[in-house]
Amino acid sequence: MQKSIPYKLSIRIEADGFSFVLTQNGKLLLKRQLWCNKNELVNKLVAELQLQNLSDKLFDQVEVIIHSPKAQLIPQEIYRQEDETHWLQLKHKDKQYISSDTIDIYGCYNIFATDLKLYNAIKAVLPPHTVFKHALTELITQPINSNTCMRVYQGNKFIDICVIKEGKLLLANTITIENDADAAYWIMNVIEQLNLTIKTDNIEIQSETSSSLRNILNELLP
Repeated sequence: MQKSIPYKLSIRIEADGFSFVLTQNGKLLLKRQLWCNKNELVNKLVAELQLQNLSDKLFDQVEVIIHSPKAQLIPQEIYRQEDETHWLQLKHKDKQYISSDTIDIYGCYNIFATDLKLYNAIKAVLPPHTVFKHALTELITQPINSNTCMRVYQGNKFIDICVIKEGKLLLANTITIENDADAAYWIMNVIEQLNLTIKTDNIEIQSETSSSLRNILNELLP
């Protein structure tokens, strides 16, 4: 019997919309991006998955990447799993599904919260092996070349940013922005606060939308 070719579905959830990518053996088959307000997000996502016939497909791998400021990096030395629920319920009193990512390379855990209604809706239409991951975890753990010091993911009205220097994670954070100039301001602020000697070649920018951020930084940095 011929072995089926594996599908991989990757869904990226932001506060005001979502995107998903379907690949087969690394080949792009489908990419969709929709913006909506947070009250519509759950229904829109489920409807779009069903419209694209993705809710009953046999996936080899499914990951859901959550962009949310509801996260906290904790060093492994002081991490206790029983503290996760207590800590996030103190900080976020609305109904959340709480989980954590292990980041062994930098000796820490990333504890994060996913809206419970969103979590349950996704689990209802996607396979049991669906993996939820926080966007900062993905950003931090991507392979890094020797030239990169700062990595930025620019979304709609926010940036995720991490700084890695000499094999150490110095910063990982989500910052709300209004526009590209605002994003550049916060990047320059991080550079100043961490006293980094950095050029534009040392900054990796990822974005699913058109952006002038790189051009602005080219004017501000050597």
